[in-house]
Amino acid sequence: TSYLPYSFPDKLSVLNVSSNALTGVIGSDYSFPFPTALTELDLSHNQFEGSLPTQISTLTDLRSINLGSNKFRSYMDFDLSGLGKLIKMDASHNLIFG
Repeated sequence: TSYLPYSFPDKLSVLNVSSNALTGVIGSDYSFPFPTALTELDLSHNQFEGSLPTQISTLTDLRSINLGSNKFRSYMDFDLSGLGKLIKMDASHNLIFG
């Protein structure tokens, strides 16, 4: 079992932690904000569970997000309209509705 650190540098633009056997619930087990400068976020191929992290909706510079192949189980119930730069999103191989 692996875990993410509880903070990241504010100016971090790419965060790729794919395929690291990370576990837990983002927003509960990991109650930190993602760096607002993120343009790419890859949490794929881990064992994250629970709802999709709503913090994503605040990442206005995000262009690419990969949440695929985890154990996220939720409705897609947050607003992505503020992510005007988003061009790629993969949430496949989870249990996401909406």
